[in-house]
Amino acid sequence: MCWGLTWSNLSSSFYVTQIDNPGSQSGLMTGELDMATRTRKITQRELANRLGLSQMTVSYALRGSEMVSRQTREHVQKEAARLGYRPNSSAQAMRNGRFGCVAIVDSTEVDRSSYFGGDLIGGVHDALLSRDTHLTIARLPDAELTDENFMPKILRQLMVDGMLINYFAQIPNRLVELVEEYNLPAIWLNSKQARDCIYPDDHQAGRHAVQHLMELGHRKIGYLDHMSDRPEHFDPTTHVHYSVLDRFNGYCDAMRDAALPVRDFLGSHMRMWDDPLAVVT
Repeated sequence: MCWGLTWSNLSSSFYVTQIDNPGSQSGLMTGELDMATRTRKITQRELANRLGLSQMTVSYALRGSEMVSRQTREHVQKEAARLGYRPNSSAQAMRNGRFGCVAIVDSTEVDRSSYFGGDLIGGVHDALLSRDTHLTIARLPDAELTDENFMPKILRQLMVDGMLINYFAQIPNRLVELVEEYNLPAIWLNSKQARDCIYPDDHQAGRHAVQHLMELGHRKIGYLDHMSDRPEHFDPTTHVHYSVLDRFNGYCDAMRDAALPVRDFLGSHMRMWDDPLAVVT
């Protein structure tokens, strides 16, 4: 019996191939594999037997634990890589109750999720990587979320340790209900929720904008609303982003504190103002 290292294009992973009678494999070179050859992934126990170490020692070494020497860690990890050993993530999840994975949950509608550019998604990835956790992406079909009997797989099955929900406008009520009902570990991104959310302080941004214009000497300061509805009528579950209302309220508060009149108007009505003025938008 002998062992050969082989690359399987079907599964894009390494396998250890067991050949009971290598001499009978005509034309088969070491490391080659035909479809008749039995292949399987090497287990941690087999890796330990090949190295002459206990399975516990191999487990510590593969995790980078200081319970074993640096030389042993390096030797085990090098041999594991050579033989194509891969940890069984399902078994690990059953043991410790963690998957080592966080998901960014996006909408299938492009105007409901923030754009995750290279720097932003790179920052999330690097922060997770420093904690030995990987990142995955899940896109939810908004149309199906209106069906109270529909349950997306990432919400239906426990398969990640947490979710970063990237919905900022027209958030389906069903999605909010599912997160609350099942007590799912989630953080809402750029969305103003009762809890477990992170978003910019647009109210303070509106105040700062007015204060900055006043420091420049302006007193006729208007608020330009480029949306078709009045800001006070905005509902974050059906209309635009929460920031529109918060920024407008911040502008109003700063103007009232300075005893200045509030001037808000739609973009189409801007020509009605003949006096020169500064604009917050």
